[in-house]
Amino acid sequence: MRMKAESIDRLMKAVLAMALADGAIADDERALIRKVQARLGVGDEQLRKVIAEFRQAKSPDALLPRQSEDRHQAMLLMVVTAAIDGQIDTREQALLDKVAGRLGFDHAEFQDIFDEGVATANRLRAKKQPPTAAVETQALRAKASELVADFYHRAYEPVELREQAARLAEVGASAVIPLVRGFESYRRAVPPLKTARIKEAFADTLGEIGDPRAVYYLATYLLLGDEEEDAHDAALRAAVAESLGKLVGERFTRDAKGVNAARLWWHRKGSQHYQRLMF
Repeated sequence: MRMKAESIDRLMKAVLAMALADGAIADDERALIRKVQARLGVGDEQLRKVIAEFRQAKSPDALLPRQSEDRHQAMLLMVVTAAIDGQIDTREQALLDKVAGRLGFDHAEFQDIFDEGVATANRLRAKKQPPTAAVETQALRAKASELVADFYHRAYEPVELREQAARLAEVGASAVIPLVRGFESYRRAVPPLKTARIKEAFADTLGEIGDPRAVYYLATYLLLGDEEEDAHDAALRAAVAESLGKLVGERFTRDAKGVNAARLWWHRKGSQHYQRLMF
């Protein structure tokens, strides 16, 4: 969510206007405003100036975003800010619902922005800090399930496989369970060798998302052996090892050496810390 410097004050004022719909700022609203302040990089002195300008305005409603894109950006900013720490509590959710109504979004419009914001927050968290349980939504998981199923329905070329995998990575944590199910599936593509390439794309995407729930499934896959079959070829094993390393903070190279290192790590350490999920 990159934005121009000149937009920061305007967005900060918009957030204040939305939070002050009832004429006062409650504790939960104040906490979210502080999060937005940090997200925008607004210092305390700058915030005081924004508040002073806000209080001098004849009507707080005059500071609400008028353009469709500005309203979308302000709403998205608040959702990302609320979700960035890994959870949206009931008070934050209530505030987001209130803000959405104040900006004129109907339920479907707000749900689309909410899903986009949660996915953005998950990607940001995966890149900037160790992976933890991330915010998920049923709508995003359903979207991910459709994308996973689509891998088997179309004859994707290698470039198209990567593009489809990138779409799954954008979904974030909500794609983890559909990806694990796809990775574990006994389903076969036509031609059969394509199955390994599909699962290789799934493994790469799990590594990109950075959610530790996938560790058990990637690690135990490597224990199946070195059979050169359609679903167990060397390239797939190497991809699994590399992605596993990304999830656990190890540098497993994308080759046979990395596969052996990942297996050793699992036996010595990993199996004691990562458990199977119950779907």
